[in-house]
Amino acid sequence: MESKRLALVSVGNALMDEQHRQLVEILERLLVLVNNTDDIGSIEHGQVELYGRAIKHFTDEELLMEIIAFPWLDDHKTAHHQFAGRLASLMARFQRGDLDFARQSLEGLHSWLLVHIKHDDKRYAAGLHCTEPVQPLSINHTDYAMP
Repeated sequence: MESKRLALVSVGNALMDEQHRQLVEILERLLVLVNNTDDIGSIEHGQVELYGRAIKHFTDEELLMEIIAFPWLDDHKTAHHQFAGRLASLMARFQRGDLDFARQSLEGLHSWLLVHIKHDDKRYAAGLHCTEPVQPLSINHTDYAMP
């Protein structure tokens, strides 16, 4: 991933930054696969990998937010739960042979993840580096709702 794009997924914590990078790369790899191959096994493997890494990341990130007493943790958990639900739905529909839905869903998940990191995750990043309370951002989550 190029350095400019790495900065987009950085929150200033090495573990979170690496996990963000991995999630974005897996999604991008899956998008290439669903658009350029009929290799169902590779696509399924990528989906399972994405789901496992997403759940691990969400667990790690939420623990970090608890440690810094992030005031919007419940909202953040809800967003994570929605992402995981969308991914599970994508996987189920893919299993039933709906490749078009998989393409659209992966594009939506990719966009959502980038915006989520850029806006929502950056909110807790401030709490990692200072003792001042984290200030809320005015973000309309419907602006980047998943399809």
